[in-house]
Amino acid sequence: MMLPELPARIVPAPPDPGALPLFVQACAGALPVSGVGLSLTSAAGDLDALVAASDGTALALEDLQFDLGEGPGLDASRSRHPVLVPDLARVTPDRWPVFTGEALLSGVAAVFAFPLQVGALRLGVLDLHSDRAGELEEAVHAEALHHAAAAVALLLQLQSRLPVTTTATAPPVAAGIVLADDRAVVHQATGVVSVSAGVDTGAALLLLRARAYAEGRDVRALAEDVVARRTRLVDPGR
Repeated sequence: MMLPELPARIVPAPPDPGALPLFVQACAGALPVSGVGLSLTSAAGDLDALVAASDGTALALEDLQFDLGEGPGLDASRSRHPVLVPDLARVTPDRWPVFTGEALLSGVAAVFAFPLQVGALRLGVLDLHSDRAGELEEAVHAEALHHAAAAVALLLQLQSRLPVTTTATAPPVAAGIVLADDRAVVHQATGVVSVSAGVDTGAALLLLRARAYAEGRDVRALAEDVVARRTRLVDPGR
């Protein structure tokens, strides 16, 4: 697959594991947005692992969507269509009951999410955010699609060229992609809750998210306690 024509500093040839964080930073610099986040998604379209975020707000938005199981990136991935929200303050409360308010409090005024996919294969989602409300101009929208296509090509090339490796001192690598956060502990905790509660993994993840939200914690912190047996979501014998 040919990569879109982007500078070699953005898309090395051949790409290496550090290409995606560099790409995300370059995307944030090339587009008139405040920040960019890139996450991998599962086959069902759920957020699975964080690849890179251009700044703290982008990181917070990716984590918020993962913790809550709602948001524009998730909707874009599941629907396979871009989700463009030029004015987050005008979103109805029933669309994203918690995400919208939290995102507004963090200073985000607009969000534009682009699914990364090839045919029926879901790869990830590219989330752009702005601290100012407003539509993407036609040329900017076209450039955002251009960057989304480049992200797809990079993901495919990295997955096909690099082996799966993990070391105690290096960041986790999934199918050749260095991740900022693989959220493996959340998947482990989901399995623990699934067995103890006698529910499927989807329902187990919902239980984790509900408990984390009720306690004002992020899902990963709760998952670490569940895996370490410091916290039980279901009483023994129930």
